[in-house]
Amino acid sequence: MRSGPLALRAAGAALALVLVPGAAATAFAHDGVQVTVTPSTAAPGADVDVRAQGCKGTTGAAKSPAFVADAELTGRDGGDHAVFGGATVRTGLEDGTYKVSVTCDGHDHPDVGTLTVRRHHERPTHRPVPVAPVRAGGG
Repeated sequence: MRSGPLALRAAGAALALVLVPGAAATAFAHDGVQVTVTPSTAAPGADVDVRAQGCKGTTGAAKSPAFVADAELTGRDGGDHAVFGGATVRTGLEDGTYKVSVTCDGHDHPDVGTLTVRRHHERPTHRPVPVAPVRAGGG
């Protein structure tokens, strides 16, 4: 009779061990670090500014599949001040929204910002076409 409650307790302990790492990762992903990319919509090859708010310390790095290289971030010490940097958008990207992650204060902060990449497909809606000869006056 004792093996039933003992097995139930062991199963509960195993479940708690499995759930704890997932709960820690969820809490860690929402720890107050936010990234703003300016402009928020950019064309391939454009330069963008990256601002991370909520990082402790004076340095960090922003990463995205949309960036040519990681953006080095620097700023004032403390979580009340943002760290800043710049990045270049890779050429050849498809239109879409790309996630931005940050590493600062010794931790990774995944998917805390986004950048929308949009190629300029605009065509002029009006082309001036002459309809009559130009009056130039005669000499």
